Amino acid sequence: RRLDRPLRIAIMGEINTGKSALANLLARVECLPTAVISNTQVPTLLQFAHEPEIWGVREGAKRERLGANREAPSQSVVRLDVGLPSQRLRAIQLLDLPGLADPTLRTPIVDLALHHVDAVVWCTMSTQAWKESERMAWSRLPARLRSRGVLVSTHGDLLREVRDAEKVLTRLRSAAGPLFRDIVLVSTVDALAL
Repeated sequence: RRLDRPLRIAIMGEINTGKSALANLLARVECLPTAVISNTQVPTLLQFAHEPEIWGVREGAKRERLGANREAPSQSVVRLDVGLPSQRLRAIQLLDLPGLADPTLRTPIVDLALHHVDAVVWCTMSTQAWKESERMAWSRLPARLRSRGVLVSTHGDLLREVRDAEKVLTRLRSAAGPLFRDIVLVSTVDALAL
């Protein structure tokens, strides 16, 4: 079944680390809300569709099409599936997850098996990158996903000088390098300008 669909990438991290902005950037569609406050409340899967569409996925994988004239989905919705006419989404699906408010909790972060995730991108904010709470949360993910993980240091535009960006990357490579396949510094503002 996994070979019949695009690669599914979960975008994770603590609250307000730029997960939704990164998902928009990767999908090449400005569709997820982004703001200084936490926006993502329900896991949201961006996938290819010829016309825009939204589905609520309930426990047991039962799907219900949602529309502008429908009521908001109930609490039993475990994921929103958003279909978009983005060619990028033919090759990958992006699962934007709610931010972790307290990753020190003993309960699982999110049931990634429920969402059939193939790989994980962990977002950490450049100005306070890779805190102990993030390391703890990352260590609780399944080993098969950690082995395919990419650490993205977001909000690179907040670093004032090139030298600051180099310092952040050096520190991240030292502290988190062995835990990820790669580490990338991203400035969504600069990327959108391109």
